Amino acid sequence: MNIIYKIVTDRIIACLKAGEVPWQKPLPAKKSACNFISKHEYTGINRVITNMGGWSIPYFVTASQIMHLGGRIQKGAKSTPILYFNVKEKEKADGTIDHQTILKYSNVFNLSQTTLDLPIEPVVSNELTPTDIADNIINACGVDTKLQVYYKQNDLSSYYHILFNQIAFKEIYDPSPEDTMQDYTVDHLTVELTTSFIMREISLGAIEQKADHVASWLSVLEKDPAMIITAAKAAEAASKKILSKNILPLDYNIFGANKGA
Repeated sequence: MNIIYKIVTDRIIACLKAGEVPWQKPLPAKKSACNFISKHEYTGINRVITNMGGWSIPYFVTASQIMHLGGRIQKGAKSTPILYFNVKEKEKADGTIDHQTILKYSNVFNLSQTTLDLPIEPVVSNELTPTDIADNIINACGVDTKLQVYYKQNDLSSYYHILFNQIAFKEIYDPSPEDTMQDYTVDHLTVELTTSFIMREISLGAIEQKADHVASWLSVLEKDPAMIITAAKAAEAASKKILSKNILPLDYNIFGANKGA
């Protein structure tokens, strides 16, 4: 087992045992976490990892980038691992090329952990609200909302969470869920991650997870450290497909420039 899986999963397990669900932990920053220099947004498991710190600044930098910009890392600052894959080509005996995917990671620091100046972001205003975006996506997916009237009237977060769970399940497992679902806990976690990514992207609040759900996730993660990374990758792909059904701009309260720019 790649040690990187254990490093990341151990952090997530510690968070769950402390009573926090890291992929649903509120992030003060309105913009998705990204590299400060390249502006590359972190996705999949990196979305979860960067969300765990609760940073009010969405920008991250490597140690070399900090040095290049003339800054320093603040004393006592702890880094955040960012995972990525390298593809290594190796020629086989028959002359064909074998592509090996190697999981690696680099350490980054939140911009607030450095002596670098924090950017002043323009405030983008729009009459749209997160619920406008959510309703647009739900309508585009053709989901029947009649059964969730109680939640809509009393708990909007639960209302959208239930509906996006339905949409995520259909996106991931249709047309034959009975043939594709292998393990309920793993599949449930993938659906929950998908819903979390969607609700985070459109700035909807998260719900509190039931204790039995958290216990089942802990059990699986402790047995298979790679599972959360696989689930997050599948959730990222599903959430992007679902969000693509939205036809309204996503800049209603984004911390900075329009994400579509």
